Amino acid sequence: MKDEAEQYRLLLENRRPRGPLSLGELSPRARLWLKRGRNIRSPLDAVVGQAAKRLRRQQAATKAWEQVAQPEWLQEARVDGIAGKAGDMAVILVSGSPLCYELRRKKATLERQLSKLAPGVRQMRFVVAGQSDTQDDGVADSSPPQK
Repeated sequence: MKDEAEQYRLLLENRRPRGPLSLGELSPRARLWLKRGRNIRSPLDAVVGQAAKRLRRQQAATKAWEQVAQPEWLQEARVDGIAGKAGDMAVILVSGSPLCYELRRKKATLERQLSKLAPGVRQMRFVVAGQSDTQDDGVADSSPPQK
């Protein structure tokens, strides 16, 4: 009996943990690569890198929007975020439907101008504040643009 209990305890200690790793923890394969001298990135580095890339792209889109938009639009519309799997779509939050209609009519021209000034941003989506969007990516909020 004593041997069986000891054997069971050893078996439990040697069992590989199941389930997802924590964000900063390295996988067994990554630890092996590290021992062999390979350069690896932790999952946390990848997440932070993606977030930083999206933030830089949003800041570039905001600066470009300020140059592309007409002065009366700046009071009523602002860049709310970056959407899309590739992170190439600027989401513009607009305060009212009439302006949204006008911006959608000029969308092709605005996209060309914006893509020249903001690298990596190729598309635009206009969302009226307070209304849900059919392609909602969780980016647009319902607050009106700040003046």
